[in-house]
Amino acid sequence: MSPAPEPSRPSAAKIHRFRSTEGCLTYRRRKKKCDETKPNCVACTRNKLECFWPVEKRRRAPNPGGIQKIFQNPRNASQPSILSKSVIETADDTLEWSSLTSSFISPLRASSLTDVSNTLFAHYMAETASMLSTLPAGTNNPFLTMIVPLAYSDDLVMHALLAVSGTHLVFRDPGTEVFKAMCHHYSVAIKTLRGAICNFSVRDVSQVVRLLLVLMILSFLEAISGNDQEGMFYHLRAARHLILTLIESPLCTPTDENGRLFGFVLEIYCFLALANNITPFGAIGSRTLPHDLFLHSLGKMSCFNTFGAIFGGSHGLFELLPLISMLSTRRVTEDDSSPSLESLQIHHNLCIKITEWRPPQVPSSDRAWQMQRASAMEVWRNAVLIYLETAMFHHTLGEATTRGRIRSYIDAVISNMEQVSGSPFETIFLWPIMVTGSCMMREDQRELLRTGLRSSRFHMKHCLQGALLLELVWKEPNERIFGPFGLSVMMQKHGINFGIA
Repeated sequence: MSPAPEPSRPSAAKIHRFRSTEGCLTYRRRKKKCDETKPNCVACTRNKLECFWPVEKRRRAPNPGGIQKIFQNPRNASQPSILSKSVIETADDTLEWSSLTSSFISPLRASSLTDVSNTLFAHYMAETASMLSTLPAGTNNPFLTMIVPLAYSDDLVMHALLAVSGTHLVFRDPGTEVFKAMCHHYSVAIKTLRGAICNFSVRDVSQVVRLLLVLMILSFLEAISGNDQEGMFYHLRAARHLILTLIESPLCTPTDENGRLFGFVLEIYCFLALANNITPFGAIGSRTLPHDLFLHSLGKMSCFNTFGAIFGGSHGLFELLPLISMLSTRRVTEDDSSPSLESLQIHHNLCIKITEWRPPQVPSSDRAWQMQRASAMEVWRNAVLIYLETAMFHHTLGEATTRGRIRSYIDAVISNMEQVSGSPFETIFLWPIMVTGSCMMREDQRELLRTGLRSSRFHMKHCLQGALLLELVWKEPNERIFGPFGLSVMMQKHGINFGIA
């Protein structure tokens, strides 16, 4: 509604009325008067400025869409257990999407939110980003080359980036300032996600891709924070619905900016969704994600120039994890210890695929990195063979032939891990460590994993969660507690549902 005309001789009180706290954020920040006309006040229109308004506190009408339902349910918008509820509740900095700039922005930039926000950004640049990719130092790590430029122009991306950096830094510097800053940035990101996902437009590809990126960053946050209450899986479920809206969209191609970003985000999702197959499929419902078709054809993502930044060439083995997970479920449900003919055939076919698999060639002048890559791929190959054997023969390790094969695979994993120590490929080793460790019988090998996880150079809490879970497996007297079945039993028994990243 237009404001009433001003009288010819306004009083001071009436002029003060135009400086109320209900004015637009743009002119509040400039400490100028605002006539409170919405959606664009007269002053912003006259000066050709984008007119921002505070988010109104209102109840949203129910929305029948699938992705909207995920975030309308408070249980699906989880916070990691390390977050302080009081800090979250005090944050009131929800961001709005600007179609003009194709970004989430606010007058108070994310990097200025707290006194230590710049410290968190510096830590991300120097530490966190390099620990999320398998690429060698000095190359085009998309966690730097793609995310950082976006964060400069998009406050939601910056909030997520600073939150994950803060979560990482808190492990070594548990001071109150860093902790509160991390909580505040996380809270702004979560609140903005809730509002944006309930109102997003499928045709606004830029917005959908940004939301996807933030969900992936927060998925890493939930994992490295050591959140053992399913936090990462809520974000992954929300991300999956967004991915399904874009994956066949003609509006998103590998050659444009949105398409390139989508390709990078899709690789992150596929990695996280597949790497968390360490139990029989469906054994723990809260961490079960659908095995979509795009998870079985990862090679198609090679059209994106960032592909390989996460998998590092191991994607052919990752594709087999859902099949082995389902074989494990099949074997658990078979009545006796003797596998059916169909199970035997599935096992045989998978074994051939794993042993015949060869990593794709990657041109690189870094010979040391190439040698580390070859050893890392053998770590993964042998760990997947362990996963297959323990999925198939989950009743006991007592059978001499099976036990001998598994021991040889374990030895190969340990030997190749030593060749990769300190390399970027260690970023994708938590899955092989958990699967291999669950079957270890030798105390010296157990101690090697125990020490490696507890004093990991990554300084991430989910490594400690992994060490705790393996300790519980090793102490369990039941001889059936090993492999995917044993891990699922101990996770449910002790309430451990951490994310692997």
